[in-house]
Amino acid sequence: KKIMKLKLNSFSVVYCSCVLLFSCSKKEEQKITQQQEITENETGISADKVSRSVTNYWDHYNFTDTNAIKDPAQAEQALVDFIALFPDANRKQISQSINAMFEKASVNKEVFSFFKDEYEKYLYDPNSPLHNDVYYLPVLEYLVNTKHLNDTEKIRYRMLLKLVNKNMPGSVATDFEFIDSSGKNENLHKIKAPEKLLVFYDPECSHCAEAIKQMSQDVRINTLLNQAKLKVVAVSPVEDINKWKAYQANIPTKWINGFDKKGDLKQKELYDIKAFPTIYLLDENNEVVLKDTSLEQVLSLLKI
Repeated sequence: KKIMKLKLNSFSVVYCSCVLLFSCSKKEEQKITQQQEITENETGISADKVSRSVTNYWDHYNFTDTNAIKDPAQAEQALVDFIALFPDANRKQISQSINAMFEKASVNKEVFSFFKDEYEKYLYDPNSPLHNDVYYLPVLEYLVNTKHLNDTEKIRYRMLLKLVNKNMPGSVATDFEFIDSSGKNENLHKIKAPEKLLVFYDPECSHCAEAIKQMSQDVRINTLLNQAKLKVVAVSPVEDINKWKAYQANIPTKWINGFDKKGDLKQKELYDIKAFPTIYLLDENNEVVLKDTSLEQVLSLLKI
């Protein structure tokens, strides 16, 4: 795909190589930490230096050059390299830098539109190795408030902003009802555990099957399950209950296997499920630790 032809920075390349199995449409999913209030990164770069790096990144870029947006090695690569700086900056720095960049790009409508669409491709499209709702949020916040788009153009971005804002890291995950494999009614919030791994899956998704298999064999997950420090809640929001029942043998017996009988997850869009599997990590208070994340990122945070 076009995305993968670009020279991604080392952090995204590593993430891409580890997640090919874990999404029916997310064939490459990022491993990017979603809660970032970093004051100093592991290389010893100070927060001030990071801020200057992100803030000044576009200072010498020519936003009037329409030829650059036609060459993936120029404008598109510049955006990828800019996004690569985000893990070393806090949310305020990222938001301010995105706003400033868009204002610079507004000198040319074609260039502005290009970067607007590229942000969506890289940060919201589930096929992107850099997919990250936390990073896409300030993009949407800018687009719904900017004077450079009319009200009609903003309709779609208002809709996306509403979706992206749901179940963000630090918020309480939306509660919902489902039935378990025994037919018993359950609620997400009533399931008590120090940590919960919430997995939305499709019984017919081959990448879901691979992810479930890997999770079922992971030493950390099984140890925490045996110690009652973790519960895995796998829920199918797919409407066909017969397919869900036929698939139950593939779900580990120690997991809670659920089916959204009411169809609330899809009909009410309680979660922004772009592809399967979609994975969340919740704490004991049902607060979102990781949203729509990779299995590798989850495993990196689990401690035995």
